[in-house]
Amino acid sequence: MPRRGQNSTDLEYALAGLSLNTTTSSTEWPSLRRSYTTYYSDMIQQYYTSQRPSAIVTQAREAIIKRIQTLIRNQLPAGQRRSISVECYGGTAYGVDSSKSDLDLVILDNDRPDGLPPNVSVNPRHLPDVYDMHWLADLLERKGFTNVEPIPDASVPIVKFHDPRNSLDIDINCNSQLGLYNTWLIDGYCDIYGPLRPMIYFIKKWAAIRDLNDPSGRGPTEEISLSSYCYALMAVAYLQMRGVLPNLQRETALRRVESSEFWIKKGDWRIHCDTRIGRAPARFRAVDLSLGDALYGWFRYFGYDYDYGHDALSIQQGGVLDFDDLQGSTRHLSRYSGTWRIGSQAEDLKRSFLIVQDPFILSKNVSRFCKNHVIREFRDQCKFTASLMKKGEEVKTLLRTCRE
Repeated sequence: MPRRGQNSTDLEYALAGLSLNTTTSSTEWPSLRRSYTTYYSDMIQQYYTSQRPSAIVTQAREAIIKRIQTLIRNQLPAGQRRSISVECYGGTAYGVDSSKSDLDLVILDNDRPDGLPPNVSVNPRHLPDVYDMHWLADLLERKGFTNVEPIPDASVPIVKFHDPRNSLDIDINCNSQLGLYNTWLIDGYCDIYGPLRPMIYFIKKWAAIRDLNDPSGRGPTEEISLSSYCYALMAVAYLQMRGVLPNLQRETALRRVESSEFWIKKGDWRIHCDTRIGRAPARFRAVDLSLGDALYGWFRYFGYDYDYGHDALSIQQGGVLDFDDLQGSTRHLSRYSGTWRIGSQAEDLKRSFLIVQDPFILSKNVSRFCKNHVIREFRDQCKFTASLMKKGEEVKTLLRTCRE
């Protein structure tokens, strides 16, 4: 096991170290003793329930969202005010948050519901001031928020800030609506399989304790690791593979679903995203799987059976598949010599240690910034946790104990 911070540039060497899948066929799913399964299902559900935000916290969050919306509207010209609204997305919106969770907000521009398609100008003079992260940061600072930091050059420009009234850290962006679509998609899967919410919540807590849930790289190790969104996708993909969840983006699930699209800007490219979300097909018959066995199977799978560097995770394509079978094409348009041309830009989906395809930006690997030794650490922690569960260790031990 390399030291944290060590990075190998030799892909084949790294893949050789990661591909240790010699134990279990993908069709022979390991399970726990029945008593252990019952224990973990009951205790993790109780743990999740005990961590849910109180009504007071929920009301305070709703109030801060309304306050921010009012502050922004009051600073805009009268003709733009009604088109602007603020909504929450992410784990807080689909129910895997706690009273201490941060808040992710998006400013919706209802005059541009499809984002930034090729016929929409991105010239700052043609967009409302709220698209300017420095303008937004200045407004928030003047209104009493602290630790205000605009990050205009991020892949999704945001402002990070702190609400001292509620001791709450908040991220806000302008009209990057894919976060909402991601939220609705995960929420749809959670409604189909009830244990998914406590499962995702537990995985997030488990990862955070091990410094494996820090996509910004601002934590104690200063290492970029997997985001909570990435863990949610990995949970859904695993359950799709087990037959517990359907594919809500498959054509059979999208019948009678109205067209829905969103365009984002990446450099000189405008990227088209099919944002349709369907319902479980009437003929879908889910495999019965308890919360305890689902979690044990997830840790066991990513510790031993997932073929790092060769397989890919894609909930848009129904679970786990070989990298060579991954369909990563997304419609991209680039302005060249005054005209728009269609092109392909799947550079993020080149073969790497862990591939988790974004369900809407098909050319995007959600785990693309994680270095090989971080993925190794994740794999080894999954192995260790699976071994603890196999022995029936207490839930608090799973959350507190990391391997040496």
